[in-house]
Amino acid sequence: MAHALGLSLSFGDPDSRHEDSRHEGRRNEDRRHEGRRNEGPGSLAEETGKRDAVLKSVRSARFRIPGLYVWRDPDFPNLLPRSMAAPEAQSEDSLREKISAAIVLPIEGVDSQTYSGNKARLQEAKVVSTEYPQLSIDLDSYLSRLDLVVEETNKMNLQATVTIFLMGLILAWLLGSHLMKPVSEVVKGMQGVASGDLEVRLPHTQDSEFALINTQFNDMVQQIGRARELEKGLEHRERVQTMGDLAAGVAHDIRNPLSAISLLVGRIRHEFKPEEAAEREEFLNFTKDVKDEIERLNNIVSDFLQLAQPSSQQSEIVNVSDLVEDLLRLLESESLSRNVEIKSAVDSNLSLTRWNKVEAKSALLNVAMNALQAMEANGGKLNIEAKSDSHWIVLKFSDTGPGIKEEDLSQVLLPYVTRRKGGTGLGLSIARRVTERYGGKLTITSERGVGTEVRFHLPVSVEKDA
Repeated sequence: MAHALGLSLSFGDPDSRHEDSRHEGRRNEDRRHEGRRNEGPGSLAEETGKRDAVLKSVRSARFRIPGLYVWRDPDFPNLLPRSMAAPEAQSEDSLREKISAAIVLPIEGVDSQTYSGNKARLQEAKVVSTEYPQLSIDLDSYLSRLDLVVEETNKMNLQATVTIFLMGLILAWLLGSHLMKPVSEVVKGMQGVASGDLEVRLPHTQDSEFALINTQFNDMVQQIGRARELEKGLEHRERVQTMGDLAAGVAHDIRNPLSAISLLVGRIRHEFKPEEAAEREEFLNFTKDVKDEIERLNNIVSDFLQLAQPSSQQSEIVNVSDLVEDLLRLLESESLSRNVEIKSAVDSNLSLTRWNKVEAKSALLNVAMNALQAMEANGGKLNIEAKSDSHWIVLKFSDTGPGIKEEDLSQVLLPYVTRRKGGTGLGLSIARRVTERYGGKLTITSERGVGTEVRFHLPVSVEKDA
């Protein structure tokens, strides 16, 4: 009971107001029951003593559980009757109802932080209430309710924690996919550049920061590629210059003796002919072979000089269709002797290009002869095609020869590399040099057992020959 009273007074005002109410009740009790002080059982003194004991117990409970008082001082006189046995005293049910209503507030206001303290105070109030069974209420239900409130609160906290954790995972995944994908692309691109692949380019993105990074990366790789090309060009020019100096000296030292030998052979052919017809024929054939070999040596020296030294020829507007027609006439007898079928397909409106006719014919003839020589064993087909767009003229030679091994393909355009016995390895090198000299490029592809394809890419000229 004192427990219940303790609850009812827990959130009340200080002790002084309770004391005033107690004294006021005592004065009223004294006036109404004057003259009964000395009576026996049920006397005013006895009732006052009981009430004082109740108040003392309530006051004790108030100090023991100060966090649970909810009634205010004006309710205090109504809670305790003037006499425990007086007819106007509130019934036990009425008192319990008031105490129950009073105890609801602190339980409803409880949270996980005040749970342990409030529960301990309720337990203490329950102990105190046993002193007055007539005012006792069952606090177990409130303790259970308190546990239920805290349990629900803990569930809500757990749900909130799980929700926040899942949202954090989703957010981390979204941020990771958004941030790490562009970063991984940059890393992959850098690895490609480090391995020597200067064709790597990063895609353009909508993200302004990564778009700037990708753009800068692409510009950097492009500049590296240009620097690499310039470096290769410088190395190539240095080699050509060195080769040109060497070629000039070698050509001079070789051609002079060859010229002398050629003159001597010509004199021998005219002045030292045998008398006998059979001997004379053999003699003439022999001296002709010597002159042919001398001519071949002269051609090799000329090719060497053409490859090694800068051209002194002037460029001019060239019609590629005319070049192809001249080439077909030159190859006619050679193709028949080698059992090679030649077909041509040249656009009627083929654009013009700037080239040197003499060097152009030499380049085209070298490529065509290489194709014929590759097919000399079993014959084959040689297709010559030419077409153009607004920027380039593409002249293509494709044969049905044995093809080139993949490991040899990168070497065939270098000087002195040949797969044919007796070849000099200068034909394709000269064709490449002559093409690049006028802004074009020469490419070669091949498949073993299928054939080889050589392409001239020549820049379209918008000029007209004067």
